[in-house]
Amino acid sequence: MAGLTAEIISRAVFGNDLSEDGAKAVSEGFESYQSLIDSVNIGYFLGFDEGLPVLRTPKLRRSVSRIHQIIDKVVEDHLAGRGDDNSMVELLVRRQKRNPELKLDVVALRNEAATIFMAGHETTAATLTWAWYLLSRAQWVEKSLHEEIARVCSNHVPTLDDIPQLDWCRAVIEETLRLYPPVPILARQAKEADRIGDIDVKPASLVLIVPWLLHRTEAFFKHAHLFKPERFMNGGKAIPYSYIPFASGPRVCPGLQFGLQEAILCLAILAQRFKVRVAEDAKVEPQCRLTLRPRGGLPVTLHRREKV
Repeated sequence: MAGLTAEIISRAVFGNDLSEDGAKAVSEGFESYQSLIDSVNIGYFLGFDEGLPVLRTPKLRRSVSRIHQIIDKVVEDHLAGRGDDNSMVELLVRRQKRNPELKLDVVALRNEAATIFMAGHETTAATLTWAWYLLSRAQWVEKSLHEEIARVCSNHVPTLDDIPQLDWCRAVIEETLRLYPPVPILARQAKEADRIGDIDVKPASLVLIVPWLLHRTEAFFKHAHLFKPERFMNGGKAIPYSYIPFASGPRVCPGLQFGLQEAILCLAILAQRFKVRVAEDAKVEPQCRLTLRPRGGLPVTLHRREKV
């Protein structure tokens, strides 16, 4: 899934096709990077306003280098005029030419591109991975999903135009985001003194909002620990601020609609052709790093569906 979404984000946002090796290098680089980075910098809890610097071990440097090699090629192509005129990186390059005081040099452009790449492919890949896991364990939901895809799409490949009618596909993705939010911990640092309920918040304090707990609170979601996509069917909505897989407020994820539609469409296209099965005895554990992944990956078997 990471290879797929890396290719999608590269084409859609950067206007460049990644080779199979490039997509693999990016996904493996991010996987290695995540395994070496904690989701929370302990320095904040020890009183350091800027946290503690990350120890850049040789293994971590190699992971970062693999990612940078791919991202640098994208940026260099744009600087040399070989990029897509409508891509996000091209817009940044043009902005720098108009406003030199921004000092968006190659390193700054690479950092912007790397952030977009990370947010645009890793989170969707994690969401799709967990969706396959949940569908494998709830084949009555999968049956409704397949029936909907057949009814809406017949024999044509699902497209963006079909998404408004793919209610089960959307509900499966939204329920997956509830149970397995790709970013399970959101951290915010207080700019000034504040008060939350009866708790005083000092300046520079780290405030953690935890979608993993919020989304599994029975007061907000009946049978909160069960996979029930139907809760999002027929206009079903969560209580405001109880469901925040893309964060909320002024810093809500700017890729919310892109990521949601991408996940729905990928699910529909792949589910039209295949069933994904996780072995019954497989031990699947969520692991929280920068994103929420299955610890050690998710071993599956792929079964081609008979044409209907």
